[in-house]
Amino acid sequence: MTLVSRVVVAASLVIAWIGWAGAAAESGRNVAGARCGKGPMRPVTVRELVRVFRSNGVSLHVESGCMSRPILAQARNVSSGSPERDRAVERREGDVLCMIEPSSVGNVVTRARYPGDAQTYFHSLNVLCAVFPSSDAHAAEQIGRVERAMDELLRTHGGPLEPSSVLARRLVRAFREMLDVGLEREANPTVPGAFPVTLLASAASRKRYGPFQLVVYDTPQEPKNEVYGQRPDVDGIYWTNTRNQPSGHAPYWAAEKIHGRVLLRWWHSRKHVSDAWRRLDAALSGVVGP
Repeated sequence: MTLVSRVVVAASLVIAWIGWAGAAAESGRNVAGARCGKGPMRPVTVRELVRVFRSNGVSLHVESGCMSRPILAQARNVSSGSPERDRAVERREGDVLCMIEPSSVGNVVTRARYPGDAQTYFHSLNVLCAVFPSSDAHAAEQIGRVERAMDELLRTHGGPLEPSSVLARRLVRAFREMLDVGLEREANPTVPGAFPVTLLASAASRKRYGPFQLVVYDTPQEPKNEVYGQRPDVDGIYWTNTRNQPSGHAPYWAAEKIHGRVLLRWWHSRKHVSDAWRRLDAALSGVVGP
């Protein structure tokens, strides 16, 4: 997608959300009163949208109307009709609004957020979404759920897998936002793109979480090859007794866990997971799924 088309996409998201927010403020109630447009929903239908988002932890409900006629369908997670339930959902998921458009913008997920705005926008295929996080502390997790759902829709409809380098940049940003963890890409003297991307913990992060790294592969099969022949424990962790000493440390156990295309590797002196491990594991799951 060209820079010009990205700007147009982002502008359409802003205009749509401003229109919704303005109407909501004017009426003081849920805005879905206008009639929806008519036409085939291609490639994503509203039923598929709701199903995929719910499977990724976003409780979308189809609304009875749309903001404006061109929109074919609209779904939101805080429009159940129960104020108490909606407040609980918003605390957990943020406020998420998605629309089915009459045409597709192509096989790429565009993400945008503008200075001074709380909301983050996503646009892909014929789906346009915006998410208002409930708090800064939960923003990365709530935005991550929407991003995973958009990625799943893209994969389902023939979109290419996100390049490992792009996923690595997402992880760097998310770990900084969620845990205040610094990740640095390992310099690889070999051919760029020929090997997985390894993200190393910064010195300050190692002091707080212990030595660890994230290895980002091109396909989900590749990290499974790393632990071939081993059995995970009940928590999905592969343990290896080793005397390798990464970054000058002297650990004896390596804990490894696979999340999609990403391998979390963490070293400890004992075969024991700490709160630090659990926080790293939860953060990775929040970005790429379990």
